Parts: sequence; structure tokens; C-alpha cells
Amino acid sequence: MASRPRAYWTGYLRLSLVSIGVELYAATASAESTALHQIHKPSGKRVRYEKVVPGIGPIETSDIVKGFEIDDDSYVVLEPEELEEIKLESSRAIELAQFVDRAEIDPRYFEKPYYVVPEGDVEPRLVAEIAYAERTGDGYLRHPSFIGLREDKPASQVKAPVAMKNDAAPKRKDPATSSPATRLTHPDKLLFPGAGVTKAELAAYWRRVAPLALPHIRGRPLSLVRCPEGSGQGCFFQRHHTRGMPPALMAAPLRDSEGQLEEFLKIEDVAGLEAAAQIGALELHIWGSRASAVETPDRLVFDLDPDPSVPFAEVKRAARDFRAVLEAAALETFPLLTGGKGIHVVAPLVPRLSWSELKSFARGVAMRLARDDPGRFTAKMTKARRKGKVYIDYLRNERGASAIAPYSPRARETPSVATPVSWAELARIERADAYAMDSIPRRLDSLRGDPWAGYFDLQQEISPAAPRMFP
Repeated sequence: MASRPRAYWTGYLRLSLVSIGVELYAATASAESTALHQIHKPSGKRVRYEKVVPGIGPIETSDIVKGFEIDDDSYVVLEPEELEEIKLESSRAIELAQFVDRAEIDPRYFEKPYYVVPEGDVEPRLVAEIAYAERTGDGYLRHPSFIGLREDKPASQVKAPVAMKNDAAPKRKDPATSSPATRLTHPDKLLFPGAGVTKAELAAYWRRVAPLALPHIRGRPLSLVRCPEGSGQGCFFQRHHTRGMPPALMAAPLRDSEGQLEEFLKIEDVAGLEAAAQIGALELHIWGSRASAVETPDRLVFDLDPDPSVPFAEVKRAARDFRAVLEAAALETFPLLTGGKGIHVVAPLVPRLSWSELKSFARGVAMRLARDDPGRFTAKMTKARRKGKVYIDYLRNERGASAIAPYSPRARETPSVATPVSWAELARIERADAYAMDSIPRRLDSLRGDPWAGYFDLQQEISPAAPRMFP
């Protein structure tokens, strides 16, 4: 076995009851690939390990951007939207910034991908008994549960199990034609421990809101926020269909930008919503197009995400500004409380434009408002530029991006809900998380109709003249 270089970091990963010593190594060593570097924007110099620029000294984190080297110590700086176009890809990557404040991470760890391996030469010494639902095609265990250590069996005698072929296995029913209620295992399991909400109650919630929620969710590729152990405990995103999922969570085969076929997730009926609850999916995020017409989006969405210092009254004012601007482009819009801090302004569209055309229009609108009122808005995602402002996230209007689905709970201690409201109602609402799973049924009982009435009847599109309004 070839010797490895010196590890960048040594520590422990905790997996349930077991702590495993691991070492962190750089995953790339080739000098032929293009590497992104941390760049000090004011000077154009590369940032070294301790956030120090040679000849300048220590610098602020807010002055660090990304770029690549074109000549000796000469760099090109990339803007956030240009980084989005690069679409760097990795396999089984962990985004450190999801778990640690970005300012606390040494800049060296942003310059290349890394992998972890067990520390030292590891040989199996202990035997553990694990209960699990099944083994996936790539060898992983689905829904594993630690039973205990086996002191009666030496590790050297343990062999991998071999699956037996079962020709008599029943065929799976097509959920498009048959949608029985999804069987819930452990229905009393708490998925929102802070609010005492169980898996059965989450499934019941989806059945209650399905008449209003399903028209927005049905047939779209989905991204799920799964929290099998409950909100705030090991949650993760899942957007691909995997073997062993409930039948009502269906595969949506789509081709990526390189023509490779990938199986995404979609839901067609109430059983699909129940199936999402069964696998501990607390949030449903939807694409801006249907799987049957994936290249022609039918939804324009602006995510107005405020800095913590911005009061909600200012977020509502921003939403009304977007409504007025899009009305000038002959587009009727609908407000969605995100269940977090912000508001989504959504416009249904006739599916005719391409993704690139939709994104170009959305970017033009966002940049126009940011230029016209830079004290209130920014279209730049860097935290330093968002301080005291409302960030306009227009990047949800591109292929593969998603936004929280109407009526989806949020994976928080208190299960707030992404709630459609009317423009008249918005004026009276004081928080983006004003509604939760326990209050939505009462709200629906008190309403005289759908707050987004007419949404699916609109036959509107972005006219050829509209993009010229937002150069």
C-alpha cells in the first residue's frame, strides 16, 4: 500500500455510540487541474494559511473572495454568480460550513476537497450486531440500529451476508394507478420532539392540507430534508430516489447537463405525502418545473432573505416592492411566508421559457432593485454585503434549484409552516413563522377560500419586452 502524506488534521467522528479516530487528507494532488484560491479582493493577492496576504499582513474575512491563478501570483476574481455557472461537482461531499461558522474555518480547507480515513492501520477486533431494513446497492445499510456487541464471535469469522434470489417476490404496484395509504412504522416516534409531534401526526397533517398542497407539489422533482431521528438531529438533504423507498415516493428519471440519467424524487398523491412522513422527511422543496417538462419552468420565485437585524415590517415592504415591479412586467404574484425569516414572492408562468432565459430575467430584476435601493437590497450572497439588508436570492430560478413547498413544515424545534397568504393578509402578519402545524388546520377552517385563489388559472408569461426593463 502506498504511503500517505502527512494528515492535515486528526480527530474523531462519532457514530452513535462509537467514536472513530480519523485523519483528514487532501483528495487532489494533480497540478494539471484548475484550483480555486482564496483571494484578497482589494489587493488581488492570494490569502495564505493564516488569513495573511504577503506584503500586506492580516486581512478581514469579508475581503476574501474566490479566483484562479492565470500567471505567477496573478489571479482572476470570480463573482458569486460566476461560481454558480462553474458548477463544481463532488461525490459524497460534506459542506463544512453547514456545521461550523465559516469564519472559524482555516482558509486552506476551502482550496481543495478532502477525505477522511481511519487513523493508523485498522483491523476489525469487535463484532457488533446491527438491525437494519436492507443493504443498498452500494453496500450501505438502510435504517441501521445498534443492538449490541457480540463477545461470542471473533471478528475473523464474520462474513458479509449473501442475498438469496426470490423469484416469488410480489411485484410492486404502480402508484400512479393504485395509491393505498402508506403503512407507517413506529407511528408514535417523535419527529418534532420540542412540540411533541409524532410521525403519525405529520402524516395526518399532510392529509389535511393535501387538497391545497398537492397541486403545487405533484409531479415536480423534489428535495427532501430528512431527519430520521427528529428535527435538529442529523438532518440531511436527499434529492435522489433510492431502492427501498415506499412505492408512493416515485422515481423521476431526468438527464443531467452531461446527458447522464439520474433518478430524482417525485410525489403524485396523498400516499406520497404520507410516505415522506414515513421516512422522516420534515421539509419538501420543489423544483420550478414539472418532471414531465423539466426544461421549461412554470414558476418564478424570489426569496427575500433578511439579515437578522432587519425587522419583518421591512421584509413585507420589500415583498410589496417586488409585487409592484413584477406587475409592471404584467406578472401577477403571490406571497409565501417561508416559516423562517423571509418571504417568497412567486409568479406562476406558462412553461415556455428555458431555464437560462428565466434565470437571466430573475437576475435582471434582482440587480435592478439592488442598484436602485442599495441601502435596502443586495443580490450578493456574501454575509458582509447582506448586513442590515434584504438579500434577493434569485438563484432558485435555475435548473436543479428548489424552494420550500407551500404548506411544508420546517425542520425546526417548533414546526413552523411555509404558508401561502394573500397580499391583503400580509399587511396584518407580524412574523414569517406566524403559522405552525397545529395552527394551520384552524386557519384553513376559518378561511373562505384558497389564499392563492386563481394561481393555477393564470396564463401569464414573461414577454419578450420584459427583460429589457431590467438590463
